Amino acid sequence: TEGTNRVSLKSVFSQFGEVEVCWVPPPNQRNEAYAFIRFKSKDIAALALQACTEGRVFLDGMPLMARARPNNAGPGSKGGKGDGRGGRQRGGRP
Repeated sequence: TEGTNRVSLKSVFSQFGEVEVCWVPPPNQRNEAYAFIRFKSKDIAALALQACTEGRVFLDGMPLMARARPNNAGPGSKGGKGDGRGGRQRGGRP
């Protein structure tokens, strides 16, 4: 949603473990880029990804979707597998 910010997104994903990086695109770029979260460990990232896939992670009442990205993918980029996480709300961008 437009009100989503880095603090609220980091808070949601911190339930799985330590978040090293959390980036949310500015509202005017949310049609072009996804939020980005990097966890301290791959194990934590895997738990968060599984919970999102199972529809158990919510922000502002909306379930979040996530996918793994390569380690070298920067904030907002789109990619394949790794320990970084991209998160977005189902049905729209955060």
